[in-house]
Amino acid sequence: MKILIVDDSPLIRERLSFLIGTLGDAEVVGMASNAREALQMTESLRPDLVTLDLQMAGGNGFEYLERMHSLPVLPQVAVLTNYSNEQYRRRCLALGAVAFLDKSTQFGELGDLLACLQQPPVEGVEQ
Repeated sequence: MKILIVDDSPLIRERLSFLIGTLGDAEVVGMASNAREALQMTESLRPDLVTLDLQMAGGNGFEYLERMHSLPVLPQVAVLTNYSNEQYRRRCLALGAVAFLDKSTQFGELGDLLACLQQPPVEGVEQ
């Protein structure tokens, strides 16, 4: 699984990269610090998954979620944010995110999510 990390914090990008590196078939193919850069990298790198922060300097995650639908190939998006209110959660999921995690309480769950997303679908079972 090819993963693009989008977060304006170098520390968070490094922590995510380390976490992803501990997973079997996951590979970080790029890191972006804002929505504009993330859209360009998504188009050129074609990641399977984007981890996306909502609040970033130079654009926010909502902009990415709204604009990603114009890309030729859509990645799965897991939002990882400190702004985890229910209104943001609903908006992100409505815009196509497959997951919405709170950085302060659910950071460690990203590994489980990635493992789940890497599983092939079971024939005859809708996901």
